[in-house]
Amino acid sequence: MKAETMPPSPTSVGAFAFASIQPGISFEHVRSHALSQQMKEDTTATNIPMNQRSHVLRVVALAGNLCAVFLRHAPPSDQSVTHFWSEPSSSKDEIGRAMSALLVGLLLAADNCSLILERSILKKIQLNAKKYPAALCKGKSDSYTAYSSHTGITKTEGQSTMEEDESKMALEEIDVIEQMMDYIHEFALERQWNQFHTPRSLCLALMGEAGELAEIFQWKGDENMKRDEKMLDKVSQEMADVAIYLLRMATVCKIPLADLSLQPVVFAQVQSLSPSSGSL
Repeated sequence: MKAETMPPSPTSVGAFAFASIQPGISFEHVRSHALSQQMKEDTTATNIPMNQRSHVLRVVALAGNLCAVFLRHAPPSDQSVTHFWSEPSSSKDEIGRAMSALLVGLLLAADNCSLILERSILKKIQLNAKKYPAALCKGKSDSYTAYSSHTGITKTEGQSTMEEDESKMALEEIDVIEQMMDYIHEFALERQWNQFHTPRSLCLALMGEAGELAEIFQWKGDENMKRDEKMLDKVSQEMADVAIYLLRMATVCKIPLADLSLQPVVFAQVQSLSPSSGSL
């Protein structure tokens, strides 16, 4: 985790109007909307129910699609066109929709694994606060292992979020997507990580975390995993890592992520990556 929050432009452009951003949209609202749409789609003859591995495959595909859309529509370097992210454009619309589709995919994948994505995010931020003490890592991009002698957290010790204190998370207060974005922003700001959190860097970091999520499932077969708390914690953390970078990227790129996530075209993009009975 390592940007700059700016009020959205009141200008209406492309498929969405920046002026219509609804800061009160919650993760639950988007999740319920997506599950409702998915239920309608599942009643058709062309779609089959998705298992956990299919959901993870879709998340990775949506992350890959975001990278492809980003490469096609974003400036070729973070310094080349400094005004791109501050001004509305059809290219920015395309990137925003790809980002929102990934958020919807993550919410559905987490739900399928009996996880609540926003709870996973908060638990991971709480763990990251221990791994990256603000007093030690300001302005640095070192791995958490650089601080192991101070934190006691190594590659094999202290990595679980199972013991994180949910009473300290203010779960009801950070159910709103834009509030979570602000929370992550403050975490990065406190550590002076803005300099590292450029759009291209965040996009690559997000893809890296999607790969780590895929790694958990790669040799497990297509049967849904049994209730293994340690394994579920790993899944929870990797989904949270992808989501944290996604929300961070939305802040840096000034994308109205919550608003876009409710658009039919975004759900259609997610659903287009569902397995079809025609392939059986």
